[in-house]
Amino acid sequence: MIAAALDTSGPRVSLALRGPEGEIRERNYRGLGQVGTTLIPTLLSLCQEVPCRIQDIRLVAVSLGPGSFTGLRCGVATANALALALGLKVVGVPSLEVIAHSVATPCRRILCLSPHRRGSFYASLFRREGERWIPESPIEVGPLGEIIAALPAAPEVVCGPEEAAGELESITLPGDSPDFLVTYPSAAALLRLAEAAGAEAAGRFALPLYVRASQPEEKDKARGNGKG
Repeated sequence: MIAAALDTSGPRVSLALRGPEGEIRERNYRGLGQVGTTLIPTLLSLCQEVPCRIQDIRLVAVSLGPGSFTGLRCGVATANALALALGLKVVGVPSLEVIAHSVATPCRRILCLSPHRRGSFYASLFRREGERWIPESPIEVGPLGEIIAALPAAPEVVCGPEEAAGELESITLPGDSPDFLVTYPSAAALLRLAEAAGAEAAGRFALPLYVRASQPEEKDKARGNGKG
């Protein structure tokens, strides 16, 4: 089955396409500033490589967040529009789960990070069960030191963007410091997760997963213009 996956939750855009012979082609690039204008041309380029037609796609998957507000909105909107045009449903997967399945490590627990704002991250702890990574903590957001201190168990490995490595080195921990692996969400991992989830996980439309309001929304709320 020809299937497409889009991940625009982090500083790198990732797209993957499974071709008619079962092979997965993936394209990763930096470019959230132009993500709205690059997603479809990149997907069309992958279709030429496979080769297949965009009309042949039978599954659309998208990373839901948390992550970049602009990136998520563009990615989810593109996935929804693609599914609507093709008469399909969309499978959405949380971005931190995509990160967990984007790295191969034999450890039992990993902490997955996605950039939030300067000095803070979105984070969730995962526990390995067979070939799956199962969430062991809710999604947290804040400085890395505070996140690690509040975890229910110590991670053996921390996976996340490059800037998190320096943050981890500056933290004093009571035991051994976890290893750090630079990891960004892989659309190929997203595609495999969506395929494994099956049709029951698909919805008519996908909705972004927001843990915190965007900066403009927070400013509006502070001025009394926001809801709640």
